[in-house]
Amino acid sequence: MPRPILLNTRPVHAKPLTLQGADSLPLPLLSLKARELTADDRAVLGQFLTVGVDVLTVVSQTAVGYFLGFLREQGIHHASRLPHIPPIVVAVGEPTADALRAFGFDVIVPQQMNNEGMLALPQIKVLNPKARVLICKGVGGRQVYADGLTTLGMNVLGVDWYTRHIPDELADNFKNVLSHLKTLNNKPILFIPITSQMSLNAWHHIQADRLLNDYDKIYLPLGERLQSLTHNLYPHTKIQPIHRLDSDYLSKIIDIYTC
Repeated sequence: MPRPILLNTRPVHAKPLTLQGADSLPLPLLSLKARELTADDRAVLGQFLTVGVDVLTVVSQTAVGYFLGFLREQGIHHASRLPHIPPIVVAVGEPTADALRAFGFDVIVPQQMNNEGMLALPQIKVLNPKARVLICKGVGGRQVYADGLTTLGMNVLGVDWYTRHIPDELADNFKNVLSHLKTLNNKPILFIPITSQMSLNAWHHIQADRLLNDYDKIYLPLGERLQSLTHNLYPHTKIQPIHRLDSDYLSKIIDIYTC
């Protein structure tokens, strides 16, 4: 039986998905580009420094890099130097959490690394309705999380540190994946992580499912919402929802189908 292949659909700057027992082929479905902060963004960050927030949420490695870079530009090199340390700090993913911990924050990581996972955190559920929540993210990201907090009556502040795009070279990169697959003597099982609605749209845009019709594919959508969206597009393809992206967890998921 050929080794299964995991398509690494994460953005170029994100930590690559690597696992034991499977080969990995790069196919970033999104490209992230730094965004110049607006006057409104700087006003929100000024409030964070002078008034503080009840919850700081940082949703990606890219966001944490820009956020901590901003703090260092203000002469703040450790969380203890902040005028108001957020009592709750939420990070999506261990690499993001590790960067915040290294800066001195106490960090909570949801078991489900998505909007629903953050909303389900006990620390979020018991917040006062008027709590102030700062979300460090990309343009258009984490809207479900923000809407959920707003529905609970919370004051949601957001800073968009980057924009997300479908890479110009995505179609060519996908052709390279197809070319590599054709060199293999046997057709492997393909595992395809879907980590956002925008990445699912990018995958659908290049008609990847149809072009891989001869292969046994298993989609790995992150959370129930993406599971539903993926099923709507590909109702006859295997779908295995996932809740995290760490290597040990993904390896166990893949073992279900290959051992």
